[in-house]
Amino acid sequence: MQVTLNSSQTGNSYIVNSTDNKNVAGELEGKYSSVSEYYAYLEDKYSCLTASGYKVTISPAYLEKCIKDPKCAELLEKNLAHLPVSHQNMTAFWDAKGAEVVNEQWNFDENGNCGSSSSMYVVSKGSSSGSGFQNKMLKKRTENKTTIQEQYEKRKQISLQIKSQG
Repeated sequence: MQVTLNSSQTGNSYIVNSTDNKNVAGELEGKYSSVSEYYAYLEDKYSCLTASGYKVTISPAYLEKCIKDPKCAELLEKNLAHLPVSHQNMTAFWDAKGAEVVNEQWNFDENGNCGSSSSMYVVSKGSSSGSGFQNKMLKKRTENKTTIQEQYEKRKQISLQIKSQG
């Protein structure tokens, strides 16, 4: 799994209660002097940051905010603790529908809002991304355009026949 730090992600915020995040405020006070150091701590503690099935992106501005504000850090850690469950629920939902998620990504913006990436999509199970739902819709639209073009050509021929008869 790739993990990136990005400063321009958006999403919807949600709060999750977890008993694993007791006294985060006490752990952070003066402990981390840089975003990289804090991120390394998070990577060691939360498996979702190194998971192979999906990608997690956290804004460096939000990590900086978490270093300074224990309440932000606590919220981030609660969300990170819940991400594997979110991944599992989403995967199970789409499995039940006979589909699978491609390019799953979770993003935390500079305010701590968490949401999925717009580049994440769903395809029918057993298909490659080239034969997924999006591509089927594109093909259908292309077929409709061909049909419209054919209709135009037919009308043009009829119009020419009417002119030649009259």
